[in-house]
Amino acid sequence: MSLFKKVVFKLRGFKGIAKYCWLKVLGLKSESYIDLSAAIFSWPHKVRIGKDTIVEHQVFFKYDGPYSE
Repeated sequence: MSLFKKVVFKLRGFKGIAKYCWLKVLGLKSESYIDLSAAIFSWPHKVRIGKDTIVEHQVFFKYDGPYSE
């Protein structure tokens, strides 16, 4: 494997960690680290993800409104 491909692979992992941290700042509740790089959230503070959860690619978490209970 070329050096370029290795660097790109590592950067993609960093992007996922950075997105997860940003979603946590916005209010996402999860019990452990989950790779959410391909998931889309309209209101992350309304999402609660349990431990040992696998989220598939291109999942869209959509809610009716940010302030609904």
